[in-house]
Amino acid sequence: MMRQFYSEYLHSSTTQYQELATNVTIEVNRGYKIIYPLTYLRSRIIQFTQGSVMVKMTLIFVNQTVVPNLTSAVQGLALSQAQGHTFLNIDTNSISASLPAAAAQNTASTTAFKANILTITVGILFTMLTRLSLVN
Repeated sequence: MMRQFYSEYLHSSTTQYQELATNVTIEVNRGYKIIYPLTYLRSRIIQFTQGSVMVKMTLIFVNQTVVPNLTSAVQGLALSQAQGHTFLNIDTNSISASLPAAAAQNTASTTAFKANILTITVGILFTMLTRLSLVN
């Protein structure tokens, strides 16, 4: 189904935002659970912005010792898309990952990473692929 960006996606209290957040979260969780089955917990939408639909979200892992490096997190979502585990039309060139601000500051002053989360931004071309079920 084709989706264009609606202003309702800017407000987390709207039904449209909540439906889109649920759909994107389910798909991203499916992909990362396959790649990191024992350590990945869930994702959380931070915001949607225009540019097709840009999604900023947090990935949450079991603890700080199992958080993948930024490159692995980006490549993981791209691989999940390529292998058909994530049913979103992701622009894989738009995927970026970063440490939360507090963790980045901690990392700059010490060698240990002190958080169990990563922030990723993904551009969804927003033709969201739907699963089809055949009924006999």
